[in-house]
Amino acid sequence: MPDDARTRRAVRGVLAGTLVLEALMVLFVPRAIARVGSGLTSLKLGLLLGLVGLLVVAAGIVPRRIGVVFGSVLQLAVIACGVMTSAMYVLGAIFGGIWIYELRLRAQMLAD
Repeated sequence: MPDDARTRRAVRGVLAGTLVLEALMVLFVPRAIARVGSGLTSLKLGLLLGLVGLLVVAAGIVPRRIGVVFGSVLQLAVIACGVMTSAMYVLGAIFGGIWIYELRLRAQMLAD
């Protein structure tokens, strides 16, 4: 049974780490937005910083079941931010794919 608890903690750590890494990557997006299109407005900056905050909060609540659900919803939010710049579509697709892979891996590891 201790191995099962260790496996759960390890999986939660991977999921939380992915969300924190994604939050850091989203912090680089305002620089890209500032150089293209209508530029970086306070609304765009507020949305991105709010998304970063939510990703960090989701990383903190991953141990609860709602944390995994919240993290999954935030993957869709990152992709939806692609309206601001196409870089967010790419970022969202990459991290969305990683998130799905980790959830499948989690299901396999905890099923044994």
